[in-house]
Amino acid sequence: MCNIMPKPKSCSIKSCLRPLITSGIHTGIIMTLGDFFAQTYWEKKDWDQIDLKRSLKFGTIGFVYGGPVIAFWNSMVRSAIPRRAPFFEKVINRVVTTQVYLAPALNYGILGLSGAVKNETISKESFEKGLNYFVEVMEKNYMVWPITHALTAIIFPSTNYVKFVVLSAISIFWTSYLSTTLMQ
Repeated sequence: MCNIMPKPKSCSIKSCLRPLITSGIHTGIIMTLGDFFAQTYWEKKDWDQIDLKRSLKFGTIGFVYGGPVIAFWNSMVRSAIPRRAPFFEKVINRVVTTQVYLAPALNYGILGLSGAVKNETISKESFEKGLNYFVEVMEKNYMVWPITHALTAIIFPSTNYVKFVVLSAISIFWTSYLSTTLMQ
């Protein structure tokens, strides 16, 4: 496996915050759309019944928590996996480390913070409620994300717009699943 602790790099505040803010905005939009999709498609609400406040709260979790965590993780993994490693070794290392370390932390955090969407206070109890869904969410996560990340890395090896769109679309469906599960 690879060493996941990168060497610290010096950077200005602006250059360090830019990826966190960009990823936060992207994830916030995806989570807002995912909740909106959950309400319209899965929960079959009419347009006048849709709770936009709920969608915006769900998106805020993506902006404040999900996006920055993902940006930090991507930065850490990018610097930890050697550039000269064989292509498939890089893909396997990235997928495995992401699913072992990032997926549980990201999903548990979202589950715990989701109490705020339901107008509950964020507390130890809200994280304990989130834990009730954790095993179910992680089972579904392991059915969707490892193969998705591996295939997109193989089909679209360089970072490009198509890969971004494919992962974003799947992320919208994933967050709609999370939203529907959490609002039961």
